[in-house]
Amino acid sequence: MDILPTIGSLLVLIFLLVKSADLIESSFVGISRRLGVNTFLIGFVILAMTSSLPETFVAINAASSGYSGLSVGNIVGATIILLTLVIGISAIKNKSLPFKGMYSTKEVLFSLAIIYAQILVLIDGRMDWMEGIFLLALYSGFVVYIIAKSKVWEITNNHSNRKLSTLLIKSILGIAGLILSANLTVSTALGLAEALNTPPLIIGLLVLGIGTNLPEIVIMLRSKNGDMGKLAAGNFIGSATFNSAVLGLLILIRPTTLVNFTSLIPALILLSITIFMFSLMVINDRTITRKEGYILLFIYAVYITSELILNF
Repeated sequence: MDILPTIGSLLVLIFLLVKSADLIESSFVGISRRLGVNTFLIGFVILAMTSSLPETFVAINAASSGYSGLSVGNIVGATIILLTLVIGISAIKNKSLPFKGMYSTKEVLFSLAIIYAQILVLIDGRMDWMEGIFLLALYSGFVVYIIAKSKVWEITNNHSNRKLSTLLIKSILGIAGLILSANLTVSTALGLAEALNTPPLIIGLLVLGIGTNLPEIVIMLRSKNGDMGKLAAGNFIGSATFNSAVLGLLILIRPTTLVNFTSLIPALILLSITIFMFSLMVINDRTITRKEGYILLFIYAVYITSELILNF
């Protein structure tokens, strides 16, 4: 298999994957806003789930094909990218990224604990169905807590003029595109791994991790203060937390022992360090400052460098 055409095909498929997710995302957010759902809740639950659909569908297709390692690499890589690259750049771009109100220090630490559960589940290289149930229950319980704490409905006049029927049609088209592109993305990524003689897990970490996070990266670039800032802050942490639920779903579909597990160890170590550093930053002043944003970017640079040196 020619490597360059395969890489080109993978990039095109990732683009289609993200565009499909973006279509669903904009439709769901539009519907939620028309119904007057709380802005933060849209960011943490609705936007986080829909922007994580690429990881979800890749997980389903990879597990169904018997290549869980590809999706595990994608999930862990995507989580590291969200907590370092995306949040780091957002803090630098906006001078700070505060966590207050409904998403204060306690909620951030709860989220980080759920994200850390990914490490606890993967640390032995085995994925048992009970661990899948544990991750899904952990995430579901936290969402129930967030919904119970927040004011779900808020009075707002900032409704879209688009009809609900149009938004629903767009979301259905987005889901169809997501299913098709996710299936092709998995098969193409496996082809690239074979062509490079590289474990699928590494392709998930380095290629799909950044590719499936493009919705969050776009949100980060568009975000400003006000409602969009609330959406962005909730979305970044919400997406990283939701990845634990995606891992739980993956395990339930296909419990397995990871092949080439040692390739995942550096990423798990860096994720553990990131969670620890992130906790200190939030506890210190409830804000990710611009300086701390640079620290997060440095951690991401270390992650990429270590993976490249160890695997290539």
